[in-house]
Amino acid sequence: RWLERAYLVLSFLAHAAVWGESPPLTTLPATVAAPWCAVAARLGRRPILTCTHASGRARTHDWHAAPRRAMHP
Repeated sequence: RWLERAYLVLSFLAHAAVWGESPPLTTLPATVAAPWCAVAARLGRRPILTCTHASGRARTHDWHAAPRRAMHP
């Protein structure tokens, strides 16, 4: 659980470091890149932030469940 949280926080820090500058950075600072890559490797992932991971659904989503229907009022 802590590795998942570290992955998420480091992912957001990495994207903020790149896109928070004008113009955007072309390289990631080592102070963010090294721990992000290390945590990603321990989780068996690449250091990329996806919508699934950002929303927290990567860990909790049941990919084999039937699709839910939209709720209508």
